[in-house]
Amino acid sequence: MSEETKSLWGPREQGGMYDPAVGPFDQGDMNLDFSYRFGDVDADKRTEVDFLGTEINALRKANGSTVIVGVAPGLLKDIDGDGDIDEMSKVLDKQAGGVVYTGSLRTMKTDASDMPNLAFHDGDVDESGKLAVVNDFAGQEGAVNHFGVHSPDLNEEYLDELGRTKEILEARGQILIASLLATPYQGSETTMEDYLGDWEMLVYNMAKAGINYVDLNFANPHVPSAYANACEGAQFKMPEMAGKIVAHCREVANRVNPNMKIGVNLRHVHTSEDHDVLDEEVMRALVDNVAPHVDFITASNTDPTQLVDGDLGSNFAEIHPTAGVSGKPLHAKALDMVRFLTSYRRDSGYEYKVLATGGAVDPETIQNFVEAEADAVLSMTGLYSNGELFKDYSESPKFEEVA
Repeated sequence: MSEETKSLWGPREQGGMYDPAVGPFDQGDMNLDFSYRFGDVDADKRTEVDFLGTEINALRKANGSTVIVGVAPGLLKDIDGDGDIDEMSKVLDKQAGGVVYTGSLRTMKTDASDMPNLAFHDGDVDESGKLAVVNDFAGQEGAVNHFGVHSPDLNEEYLDELGRTKEILEARGQILIASLLATPYQGSETTMEDYLGDWEMLVYNMAKAGINYVDLNFANPHVPSAYANACEGAQFKMPEMAGKIVAHCREVANRVNPNMKIGVNLRHVHTSEDHDVLDEEVMRALVDNVAPHVDFITASNTDPTQLVDGDLGSNFAEIHPTAGVSGKPLHAKALDMVRFLTSYRRDSGYEYKVLATGGAVDPETIQNFVEAEADAVLSMTGLYSNGELFKDYSESPKFEEVA
């Protein structure tokens, strides 16, 4: 199988999931069918392990240690029987993948940002430090997006389908984690009570759908500026607010679904002096506020980055000078986050699981997260670029390295 046919970017007629020419969300009934093209991991490298009370698929090394892998938060929201969640679940099943994330869901139906909202990069930056982006996905290392936070209508039909999808995934040895993002009202009338009420409605809807794993998205950079004062997507740097939200969601979950596991999705918090250096003081305060109430922490699947248009006719950066980057350029920051979270967990006696994501695009970057003591390694851009990413990892020398 050639590298090109392993890619899931691009038009559906070429076996892809998303088409940059029409946008990733204007797909209609997706009718996806591409999992048959990908190979299986060796049977002796498959196993099942307990993850937060559920037996799920995992990769097994020769020494008996295991690695949980899966798809990161991002684009998956189409839950009909032949949609993207189900088809990506099949791809993961072939590679002993155990975790499938949805993209962020909201209480109100919202559309994606206007086109163009997706571009690609090869990791190159110009002399000013800006990342060069192009239109063509072929041969690129990652993606940048300015999607906004689109969401389907969480009506009865969607919630019923989401619950059925969860059951399908469970039969394959996978858990479905629903990413949630509350929406405060625009303007100065927003209150904390309103905001907590929106989080409460999201948790209630997931309980209604039978979802047992939810992730509170505290780190989404693609939000309308009108919401900025209401802190939407900015709790990753607001420890006290983050703690209040998680505590309230835990209280709600205990009432409506005591089995629900709650996590938070955090983004790299940099110091005021250097965008690349983790602010450990803020991170300690953040973890101390959320850790008593969460079962897992996910970090870190995107980061706003300044862009410049490359030489293939892209005008993406002209329209979006800053957008969320994914792929290998994100890996160093994500790895710093994971190392901090696992080290602080050990030193402080917390018991949260760490789900690592951010630039897991090849065996080396996956193994970096394993050696940082992550409890699971997730990929979106890497898996879309190479549908056999975790199979390739299991066959590489890196796989048998001892962490």
